[in-house]
Amino acid sequence: MCYLLNIQSAKQLIHKKEEGNAAFKIGRTEEAYKLYSEALAIDPNNIFTNSKLYFNRATVCSKVITAFSVLFGLLSLSRVRPLSFCCWGSDGLELITGHCP
Repeated sequence: MCYLLNIQSAKQLIHKKEEGNAAFKIGRTEEAYKLYSEALAIDPNNIFTNSKLYFNRATVCSKVITAFSVLFGLLSLSRVRPLSFCCWGSDGLELITGHCP
């Protein structure tokens, strides 16, 4: 039973993340932020996907919301995935895992 719940929550998490990605691609940034936040609440123990969600949410913030929100999002990411570094690149935020070049 526990295994089935994990599969269901993983599917729900991926679906919510994809909805957020779709909203972001068409410029609905507030909706994308909301969807990423909802996805984070589904399975707090899914470190791999949640680190992407924190990064995506911080990217949304960098487009439209305050710098404080971006910093908060990146701090949340570093809590989940300590060896992740975010840098400003020519295309905006970039996620680097592991060692800096």
